[in-house]
Amino acid sequence: MPFILTNFTKHSELPSMIPIMRRHLLSFHCYQRLASISAIDRLVVKQLHELKVHKAELSNELLFDTNCTADLSVSDNEWQLCESFSKRASILSSSTFSLLVCPQKHSVSFWVRFQEALRFGAVPVILGDCSLPFDEVIDWKRVSIQLPKSRTGELYYILKMYSLIDVFYLRLHGRDMYLQYFQSNETIISSAISLMIERVKQLPAPSKDFQGIYPYNKSTIQARMLSSYGNNALLKPPSILSVSSPKFGHNFSIWSSAFERWNSVPGPFVTYSNLPRTMFLPPEVQKDLPGFRPINNGKGGDGRYFSASLGGNTEIEMFTIIILTYDRLPILLNIISNLHGLQHLHKIVVVWNLASNPGLDIAWPDIGVPIVVVRGNGNSLNNRFLPFTDIETEAVLSLDDDVTLSHEEINFAFRVWRENRDRIVGFPGRLHSWNSETNTWFYNRDLSCELSLVLTGAAFFHKYYMHLYHNYMPAEIREKVDELLNCEDLAFNFLVAHVTRKPPIKVTVRRTFLCNNCEQTLWQDSDHLKERDTCINFFEKVFGYNPLIYTQFRADSVLYHTRIGKEEVKCYKSV
Repeated sequence: MPFILTNFTKHSELPSMIPIMRRHLLSFHCYQRLASISAIDRLVVKQLHELKVHKAELSNELLFDTNCTADLSVSDNEWQLCESFSKRASILSSSTFSLLVCPQKHSVSFWVRFQEALRFGAVPVILGDCSLPFDEVIDWKRVSIQLPKSRTGELYYILKMYSLIDVFYLRLHGRDMYLQYFQSNETIISSAISLMIERVKQLPAPSKDFQGIYPYNKSTIQARMLSSYGNNALLKPPSILSVSSPKFGHNFSIWSSAFERWNSVPGPFVTYSNLPRTMFLPPEVQKDLPGFRPINNGKGGDGRYFSASLGGNTEIEMFTIIILTYDRLPILLNIISNLHGLQHLHKIVVVWNLASNPGLDIAWPDIGVPIVVVRGNGNSLNNRFLPFTDIETEAVLSLDDDVTLSHEEINFAFRVWRENRDRIVGFPGRLHSWNSETNTWFYNRDLSCELSLVLTGAAFFHKYYMHLYHNYMPAEIREKVDELLNCEDLAFNFLVAHVTRKPPIKVTVRRTFLCNNCEQTLWQDSDHLKERDTCINFFEKVFGYNPLIYTQFRADSVLYHTRIGKEEVKCYKSV
């Protein structure tokens, strides 16, 4: 089993994956024991030196050193480690590719050089046919370039054929594999255990939802709801059929996707209750299943039929609204009241960030669905993305406590999300822009024809990403959010863009929200925008690159701005 000589500490200490093409095209920094290496390996060394001599004008591109000072901390029979760890790290951090020669026998030095190449972003180029760790489940061709030793003389020309995007994704996948499986002895052991579980066709442990702290029991909230209406029963909304999302519906079918899970983030260590799958059944199957509600029984039609059915390509479902609040109770209660009668709403989860508990005298509005008040981990903006046990739906609508949306806006965004379950779908769009004078990113809220961020103060996303935010995303990012009391929405966008390599989806014309009854909002603070600039650049350093992707469209309903006849009805009146 491989092991680590120098443990990984922080993501921000890893070298950036940018620029893609580094100072050295290829480096080979290894002490050779001529008496121990094979005849073919001696020929490899000879061809490498001939290549460098032939390409003398490219001496900076090709860095070959087989007469370095050996690192005696690891004893090996063939190729010995060179210099110190810091020296090797410096060379690898400035190399686009790192050359490794397969040993005749098991070699500790080979493994150390391989994992150091992944760690510092030098794409491994492996000469020869040798076994790599966990190769029955990890597709090392997505991470490294493997060639027979007989092609050593062609190395320069082969590597020059790799495009920027090819090199970037080799490096990106290599970094992901290193962080998931090899960053410490603990992760290596955990990976080995997961492989054994895979071999015996057992399921990984289920993901754990977050059990919040309840300031008062749910029956107390219900009592206050009822009393707020007094004897006027006409004010009470009608009861709504509650539909929770099915859980663990793909338990055993995950075996067929083992290769995919091992070769993507977040890896095979946990079984999630739901995944943001975008696979759909064909329509001829949908029409015969009770869970589907096609528009006008499958005939389609205008807004008269559209409003009566959820339609789409997935079974009927509902969504949960999560509202993070801090000391704005009257505004919060007004926002919740406006949700009275909202279609497809399953539950409202109010995350109470105030130090003091909510009073027992609060008259929570009865809107026909449960309202759960829960506390997270202190006063933290990260609490917005805690995967609370009370969230029983795949779809989550995150709202700030000063944001008011119309029922039409929410309904339309939900329908768009149902077709794009792996994306953030929301309302205020923003942009990360480049400052050429300071060579840094800045947060841009100006009017623009493209965007790369959708703010989570009003956005739909899958609950799955809440698990990743707290259990996969580097802790340094959550710590920065707590330090600045800012940027949790940017962190969430970075995370989803990194996992999916897709941009968010903005819906409708709405660009911003104005809270007329708020004394002060964060965006009015002059330091707020500067902190967001800081966050974008810090998050880029932690991820090793900026994963945000630009998009140049927004989603509107099909008949938006379409001329229709007098007797016809649009999908929505205003969106």
